[in-house]
Amino acid sequence: AAAVKPFEVGSVMHGVCYSPFEFTMKVTGRKGMKMEGEIEWPGLQSKTRFVGRVGKGALTFEEVELLAGEDVAVPSSYVGTIEGNEASGEVEEAQVTYPGK
Repeated sequence: AAAVKPFEVGSVMHGVCYSPFEFTMKVTGRKGMKMEGEIEWPGLQSKTRFVGRVGKGALTFEEVELLAGEDVAVPSSYVGTIEGNEASGEVEEAQVTYPGK
């Protein structure tokens, strides 16, 4: 099977957010620069839905819905950069309460 480029439909990226919060980000839809998908947080036993934009070396997205679990702040906004097959960034804004609590 051909390799899927980052942030294309079907792409899956793994990362760490403020160690030790590992995550898996899966793009489930994309139209032009707009994308959407799910982020699994295995250590938090949680899953969120995100929407965002990607293009020209830039990445922005927001977790907009808690799909499973309770220990993830929603909404949370992220901003980052893309170089080759790697992305890096930071939390731009996060709510301080957890919707499951």
